Amino acid sequence: MTGSKNSALAGPKARQSQNPKPSSTIEFAPNLPVDLVRIAEQTCGALRPDLCTRSRRLVTLLDTPDQRLDRAGLRLEAETLPSGRRSKTHTHHLKLQDRDGRNRADATLETSSASSLPGFGADLPEGPLQNLLEPIIEMRALLKWAILHLEEHRTNLRDRDGKIRVRLSQVSGEIEVNGVRSPIAARVRVEPLKGYGASAD
Repeated sequence: MTGSKNSALAGPKARQSQNPKPSSTIEFAPNLPVDLVRIAEQTCGALRPDLCTRSRRLVTLLDTPDQRLDRAGLRLEAETLPSGRRSKTHTHHLKLQDRDGRNRADATLETSSASSLPGFGADLPEGPLQNLLEPIIEMRALLKWAILHLEEHRTNLRDRDGKIRVRLSQVSGEIEVNGVRSPIAARVRVEPLKGYGASAD
């Protein structure tokens, strides 16, 4: 585990707060087993956790050949969302983040092929995402340089009235570059909802 978040597993008591703490992200070293159910049980205090749900995601990372986005401190993700068997179109969610994981812009793109992604800035949907990217990448192509094979677990912490007070999520998986897969750091996100603070320090 990195940083000073070890005490997140010590089971802090949830508390009422007029100004809830912002969401926190706890990062674990690759290959370290992470159990969201156990974390939820040890951090819930007076709250009770829901059953965990699990989903799998496939995310493609895009950049120019000279890595202009990476050098600008940005990461462009493209996630192909599940579609029905009879659907003739595929929906891709494009998301631009900075190095701290903050979302800068996103967009949705419809294509006829699941593997068809924007090749140039002009191929991006018009809007904030295209406006941010075009001045950076100029006329350079966007290439697929890595694929993230992710598994996401989610649960909620509820109070005695059944209201959701805290959301917990865990993302882990592997990154694939040139056909070779390597484990990535697992991340647990703690998101207190308005009017109720839960310490993650």
